[in-house]
Amino acid sequence: MEVLPGVHQVRYPLTEPGVWVALDLIVDTEATLIDTGLPATPQDLLVPYFAKIALPANRITTIVNTHFHGDHAGGNAELRALTGARLMAHRLEVPFIENPQAGMQHYLTEYPGYYAYEGRTEAELLSRLPKPAKVDRVLDDGEELKLSGRTFQVVHTPGHTAGSISLFDRQRGELYCGDALQAEGTLNSLAYYHDVDAYLSSLAKVEALEVRAMMPAHGYRPFTEALLRGSQVKDYLRVCREATARYDEQIMEVLHKAAGPLTLGQVTAGVRAFYNMEGWNFTSIAPVRAHLDRLKASGAVVRSEGYNEALWSAA
Repeated sequence: MEVLPGVHQVRYPLTEPGVWVALDLIVDTEATLIDTGLPATPQDLLVPYFAKIALPANRITTIVNTHFHGDHAGGNAELRALTGARLMAHRLEVPFIENPQAGMQHYLTEYPGYYAYEGRTEAELLSRLPKPAKVDRVLDDGEELKLSGRTFQVVHTPGHTAGSISLFDRQRGELYCGDALQAEGTLNSLAYYHDVDAYLSSLAKVEALEVRAMMPAHGYRPFTEALLRGSQVKDYLRVCREATARYDEQIMEVLHKAAGPLTLGQVTAGVRAFYNMEGWNFTSIAPVRAHLDRLKASGAVVRSEGYNEALWSAA
């Protein structure tokens, strides 16, 4: 639906109940789409929506990926074939957009035993990957883009991924931020990022902007919508900062109460219990590992080698 003048937001349901990804379509004499969803999203959702608003596919001239994850860049190849649109992304995301298998392998290597696709056959893994898509324009922090009758500033907002970006329309005060800032996370996840310091730096960068409307790509707790306006923006950014600080405290509480060193999965399950979530999932594993690494660097946490994975304890 049209949520702001000239801005349409369409939601595609994900596998987790109640969780969806919001894609933003900015329409003028030409149209720009921010992210493309999963591989099935173009045919399932976007094509019918284009017909509903009488938007010819060839008016979509630009696709901007906020980052490479499959629920944001998964429909790239399908939509480019349909529209002929050029594709843009930050340079750190390009290798994974152009070779989705590299992105999957990155997480399999970085989180052995915990990545969602762990243990699947190669054929099963390949069947779940988006098709490769060539990036036509490589983006960097601070660039200006003239799209759909507007001027956007590229804001590099890493943490969720190394090359996550937001687009800021300074004239209208609108920030399209993808998954860069996540409040308290989705319904069954902590806020999902891989680098705490980068995430906090991105948060500070956004706090310094004059944002009047903010469009995250999911409904992050305790907010339920993918559009925040006015005072909601400051509330959202405050929750982002409070949640990040709280994870350090909760990790330390879990470790101090433990009878001995804990695995990453056990620490994550302990933190998730504060939010009435059971066990662990990958999108919670990643931020907990990031916080553990930072706490280790500060001397608050000790990492030791267990039988087949690292163990963590309070110093």
